[in-house]
Parts: sequence; C-alpha cells; structure tokens
Amino acid sequence: MTQTGRRSVVLHDIVGFGALILATLVLFSATLYFFHSFEQFRANLATDWSRRGGGDLRDKKPSEAVVAFRTAINFDQDGSKMQEDEEQLAQALAEDGHFEEATNYLLALWDAKPADGLINLQLARISRAKNDPVGAANYYRAAIDGSWPGDGAAKRNAVRMELADFLLQNKQPNEARNLLFVVAGNSPDDATVNMTVAGRLEGAGFVSDALNFYRKAADAEPTARLPLALAGRAAFELGHFAEAERLLNEALANQPDPQAEAKYANLDVTQLAEQAHRIRMLNLNYNQPAMERADHIALAASIAQNRLETCLAKASTPTLLNLQSEWTAAQPKTLMKRRMLEQNAVMQDFWTQLIYTTEQQTVADCGKPTGDDALLLLLADIAQAGQPETSQRTPLVVGSEPAQEVEVLHGN
Repeated sequence: MTQTGRRSVVLHDIVGFGALILATLVLFSATLYFFHSFEQFRANLATDWSRRGGGDLRDKKPSEAVVAFRTAINFDQDGSKMQEDEEQLAQALAEDGHFEEATNYLLALWDAKPADGLINLQLARISRAKNDPVGAANYYRAAIDGSWPGDGAAKRNAVRMELADFLLQNKQPNEARNLLFVVAGNSPDDATVNMTVAGRLEGAGFVSDALNFYRKAADAEPTARLPLALAGRAAFELGHFAEAERLLNEALANQPDPQAEAKYANLDVTQLAEQAHRIRMLNLNYNQPAMERADHIALAASIAQNRLETCLAKASTPTLLNLQSEWTAAQPKTLMKRRMLEQNAVMQDFWTQLIYTTEQQTVADCGKPTGDDALLLLLADIAQAGQPETSQRTPLVVGSEPAQEVEVLHGN
C-alpha cells in the first residue's frame, strides 16, 4: 500500500474513533441529564407529598397523612428530609391509633437523638394515649429539657402547659401549679400567657393565685375588659367583695369584646358587679365598724326570717320547725335596739350564726335561693369553709368557666 493510502486509512480511523468518543460523550451527557432530571423529579415529589402530609395533619386527617408521609419517604432518596418526615409519620400514626408502629419509629429516632425535644414530646403523647402516666410525665420532662429548633423557649413553655394539663387530669394539682408558675414567670408581661395560666389555676381551685395572674393580665392590657372581669369574678369567689366591685366596675368602663367573652357564657359582668355591691351591704363579717355590722345584721335577719316563713308555708319539716323555735327564742324584735347590738359582739356573732344556719338549712326543703338569700348563702358557705385565701378551694360562683386557651405544639 502506498504511503498516501496508509495516511488515508489512519485518518479514517482517527475520524471514526473521534466520532465514537463524541457519540459516547453525547450519550453520557444525555444519560446524566436525564438521571439528574429524574432525581430532581423524585425530590420534588418527596417535597410535595411531605407538604401534603403536613396539611393533612393540620386538617386532622391522620390516615391521609400516613399515606402522604410514607410516599414522601419513599421518594426521598438523599435522606435530606427523611428524619423530619419520619417524625411526622410517627405523629400521624399515633393520631390514627397505630401506637405501636408510631412508638417503633420514634424509638429508632430517639436512639440517634435522645435529647430531641419534639421526639420526646411525641413519645409523651403516645404514652399518655396508652394510659402510661409515668412514661408520659418522664418524656414530657425530657422534652422540656431537650433541644428545639427555632424559638426553643416558647416551645418549652408550650410543653410545660401541656404537661400541666396532663397533671391536672391525673389529680396532681400542686405539681401542675408549679409548672404554671414557671410558664408565667418566663413571660411575666404577656397578657395572653397570664390569662391562660390564671384560667388553669382557677379551674384547679387555686383561685387566689388565679386572681394574681388576672391582675397581671389586666395591668398589661388596661383597656381590655375580660381580664378585669375575670379578676373581679375571682375576687368575688374569694370574698374580696370591695375589690370585686371595683374591678368589675372598671371592666364595665371598658369596651366589651364579644369574641373573647363568648367563651364565658355565664359571665354577666353587670349582674356580678351588682351582686358585689349588694353583698357588701349584707356582709356580716366582724372586721368592719360595729355600727355598720349592726345595720347589716338587722337587714340580713329580716331577709333570713322571711325565707324561713316562706319555706314553712310550703313544708313543716322538723328542721324548719326547729329553726322557727330558735328564731322565736332569739326574739327578733331585739334587733331594733341598735345601740345594744352595736355594743355587744357576742350578740352580733349569735345573730350572724343564726342567719347563716337558716340560709343553709332551708336549702334542703325549699331548694336553692335567689336574690339576697342566695348572697347570704354564699356568705355562709365562705364563712363555713374558713379556708386561707392562698389555699386550694372549689370556686363558689356557679356556672363560672375558667379560661382554657392553650397553644398546642405540633411537629409540622
């Protein structure tokens, strides 16, 4: 073969080899492009399904959320959001009643991150649902001490509030009270927090503590009507009638908030203010000027005696007849000798006790009283309870509904 022929063959081979390399590069680029496009497609699908699962959780559709998060995890090949999706899958499973499967997911996550606040919170909720109070309390406390992304202080406070509710449900009011004090202490000037804490304390019977936090909420929002109204109601329940009247009148001077007050169907601020004023006119407490107490006793005695006579007209039971005998022996006309009553503390105490006994004992035969008799019965019950104002007590105002707002902490 000539030299020219050989050159032609070599050139042909070089061109062919170059074309082969070029074709290979083109195919590789196309394959790489389609691979990355497919991976991006899968990542987008994972994000979309995760977002859909979060929406289902918020809409209280746990079954749909379970499917969505399982799909998101299957599409999440690089694992960038797998832990977050698994946490939310566990939440969805728990809300759908699949406690064992949810627990398995969470415990696997907990092994890797035992100090994670959200994982511990989810385990606490599952333990609570499985009626495991010890486990629930332990996980709640671990969640409080754990790590939280973002505003960790606010999330820990929300967990404390949730634990306090749990403790109240399990008849541990003192432990709940301590937690509520911590919550309020972390946000001393937040009216919403103080209102929520006050409502929990009032519902648990710590009315004096509730009054303090209602006052703080009122101080933080002096133009708001509801904190003043609830503070006035708490003061009324504690027997602080002068303060109750003042607070309730201040509440009436502010603009009402129908949306906020709608949660308290039995809270009639005007009526309660009138009752606070009237009950001060009937107050028989010895801690007031003798002349004023004597006037109050004379008025209350006439009210209680009329109550007894009305009851006797309906039924002549042994209890009512015995009360009638006591009134006859006491000679009510002596009450007209006001100076004698003013100067005789023993006589004042005697009449006070007879009035209270009459209002309490007529309930069985005549039912619960209304008007002035109801106020005297309230005074009698307060006097009989004789509890320190700082102790736990059952609220005395029938139909009151303590505040129950609470921020629920979710994982999504």
